[in-house]
Amino acid sequence: RSGGNDGQLDTIVYNAVIKACERSSEWSQALGWFSEVREEMAPDVVTFNTTITALQKGTQWQQALVMMDEVERHVTPDA
Repeated sequence: RSGGNDGQLDTIVYNAVIKACERSSEWSQALGWFSEVREEMAPDVVTFNTTITALQKGTQWQQALVMMDEVERHVTPDA
């Protein structure tokens, strides 16, 4: 890859795909894409939040709680 923003672009694209899964009530697909993000790069706060929302909509609250714990360990606040 030649561009300096490729990683950011990749994150945006993955987040959009996860959001589409969330809107389609496909929590398992959202979780699968989240796993792929994790293999390719570090998920950002949007990636976590969108995946958590998909899990919540799919009544997968236990997995959502686990992921919320991961957010606290892996995502640092901006301020």
